[in-house]
Amino acid sequence: MPTLKKAVTAACLNLPVRETLIAASEMGAEGVQFDVRTELRPSDLSHTGRRQFSKFLSEMNLELPSLRFSSRRAFYNANDLERRIAATKAAMDFAYQLGAKILTLRIGRIPTDAESPDYLILREVLNGIARYGNHVGVAAAITPSGDNPADLARLLGDITKGPLGLDFDPAGFLMSGHDPLPMLRELHQWIFHVQARDGLQDASGSGLEVALGRGEIDWLEFVATLDEIAYRGWLIVTRTQGEDRAGDAERALKYLRNIDAPQ
Repeated sequence: MPTLKKAVTAACLNLPVRETLIAASEMGAEGVQFDVRTELRPSDLSHTGRRQFSKFLSEMNLELPSLRFSSRRAFYNANDLERRIAATKAAMDFAYQLGAKILTLRIGRIPTDAESPDYLILREVLNGIARYGNHVGVAAAITPSGDNPADLARLLGDITKGPLGLDFDPAGFLMSGHDPLPMLRELHQWIFHVQARDGLQDASGSGLEVALGRGEIDWLEFVATLDEIAYRGWLIVTRTQGEDRAGDAERALKYLRNIDAPQ
């Protein structure tokens, strides 16, 4: 079973860019994911700055598996939609310049009615983004927002103008009431990117993120299933809650290395 590369999100570390790279390298990560709107903005790096960033990334023995584009509004919300689309395409350009091949993005909750105006707008917007990604060499991967797996599959199947895949978040599926292991198999053809995040379901039917290995996900089986579906991308360790996110991320990397060691 091939060993998967493992990265950490910059948000876990909450440090300036250079210090983030140093800390990620020291904790044994092989890559780092930054948010292009809050952590590593295109406007922050000149052409020379981008070369210097890539050089220091290499010196730290790190790669940039992906960048993340965060948006407060859905990609069918008409308010500033054209500006949001333009910013997404600019983020794809930025990702390509830095060597990242994937841009993850939240698109908002997928409309359940495939004939609704919101769904039709979303389909058109994502086909445009996929077409642009195909042109620049960067694929978009959508991060679900508690969506029904059938709605995800329908939307991904409707994108035909270029590559558009799934940023698979096992904790997100778990906390929205779906067993992530069957979801891996059901959605395997669209999985471009995988988060390493754990969670618990609570009595109310919602959920709680916990440190990796402390939740309900069987990570040994999860990694084995990734091999079964021939996933060869990255595992991105992320922690959005907790008082020691950096420590939890470092322990998660070690945990994953132990269960994903070559046999």
